Amino acid sequence: MAVGPVAAAARERLNDALAWAAALPILLLPVSNPDLFWHLSTASRIVSHGSLPRDDYLSFTRLGAPWVDFEWLVQLIFFGFHEPLGWAGLWALKILLLLVAAAAVWALAGLHAGGLARRLCLLFWAALSLPRAELKPELFSVILFSVELWALEAHRLGALRLPEPGWTALLSLAFFAFWANLHPGFPMGLALIAAYAAGRDRESLLRLGPAFACGLAGTLLNPYGTGLYVVLADHARWFGVLSRRILEWTPPQLSNPMVWPLAALAAAVLAAWLLRWRAAGRPPAPHLLCAVVLGLQGLAVSRRQGAYFVPVGLLCLMESYARLKEAGLPALRPGLRRGLAAAACALYAVYVGALALPRLQAPRAADYDYMPAAAADFIGRNLDVLGHRRIFNEWGWGGYLSYRFEPDIRVFMDGRYLFHPLLAEADAAQADPVKWQGLLDKYGVEWALIGNFNQPVTVVELLGGGRVRRTRPPHLSVYMPANRWALVHQDPLALIYARRGTLPEAWLARHEVRYEWRRP
Repeated sequence: MAVGPVAAAARERLNDALAWAAALPILLLPVSNPDLFWHLSTASRIVSHGSLPRDDYLSFTRLGAPWVDFEWLVQLIFFGFHEPLGWAGLWALKILLLLVAAAAVWALAGLHAGGLARRLCLLFWAALSLPRAELKPELFSVILFSVELWALEAHRLGALRLPEPGWTALLSLAFFAFWANLHPGFPMGLALIAAYAAGRDRESLLRLGPAFACGLAGTLLNPYGTGLYVVLADHARWFGVLSRRILEWTPPQLSNPMVWPLAALAAAVLAAWLLRWRAAGRPPAPHLLCAVVLGLQGLAVSRRQGAYFVPVGLLCLMESYARLKEAGLPALRPGLRRGLAAAACALYAVYVGALALPRLQAPRAADYDYMPAAAADFIGRNLDVLGHRRIFNEWGWGGYLSYRFEPDIRVFMDGRYLFHPLLAEADAAQADPVKWQGLLDKYGVEWALIGNFNQPVTVVELLGGGRVRRTRPPHLSVYMPANRWALVHQDPLALIYARRGTLPEAWLARHEVRYEWRRP
């Protein structure tokens, strides 16, 4: 039965709406970024003091050290949503930003394809975004990168005419100045301009060359000038330490289901290019350059770079699909086409259902069950004793402690780049109990908030006569020995230890949790 144009258009709109609805579970995941705490603390200080921080004030280990707060504008945006609405406001902001990112990909796909292909592209983006469906400053960079990619691709296709070279350069200057005050992902945008200028006609080179130069100059229009590039160099220098601590800084591991869509995207782009190369010629040079460089970075170096490969990879798929159709690639029979689309949707539903829906069963704006809330409550009740003393804290908990207790407590370290050397030092010390005590002594630590990871460790004792005794005491009985440290709080997530001889004895006696380990 034939369907009229009005009914066909209505059905297309309905199918588009269903595709967007299917992406909702990814958008609705709760906020859980631990760095949000120190971002909010910093934004509150910016608002109250009316100026940007220039040195550290949140820790005692780096107190007064020069600090380039390169995400200050994002922090103020976070604060603007959190102040009136709390965590629900940040959750709403995350949803809004992910919708903008999705709209950018939807527009990218629309440059080459529509209908079913475009809807499947949206679902693919949603699956790819599951590991990064979080409120992080980097999300602003991903959005700006995707918008820039759309503009450059639309210009390449003739669907968008950029202004005269002078105006394009000024637009680039303003765009990158804005980007550099949000997040230091702007080198990806500069690389994108360079990729679209390479191998193109002289007119594009004349237009995009000045845009690149002015964009580069625009990145210096920030309160810290070249300090942003010092921060980028610092991240590169300490990449090894960060990759041991932060999952997204590590290469993808196929044993992790979260990276399967990224691996599938890389494989799909490669397969599409092989088909396209034979039937419709070589892919556009900008696509080749961007996809190869970003794909290798995202798959072999750091999952973090995969966020920029996603829009590029999806664009490559849509462009190859459109060129293959133009080249006369035999179309699939309608029944087979619908069957494959249904299978793709079912696969998406199973994947999202297994990995995303469990986190949505108890709807909430923020998920911070891994933060030491019970231990922090204990600290708050005993702030008169614990406040203004030197603390050791787990790296990921520093921002939370500052958020709750600054200025009464200055932390040992938090998620800022200032602590990369200290993080490496702490990691090295944790390999040996003697080095560990040396670290705590070096920084004059008076009490410690550490994770409740009391798994056994192997202790080797030389007994003489060539005899060796191996025992497996609890980790903390070795690293936090009872003759030097008193356990004053414990819960399933965190422990608090106080150094004997530095805190009031009466307070220790009142709060100490006694435990004993006997050698078997």
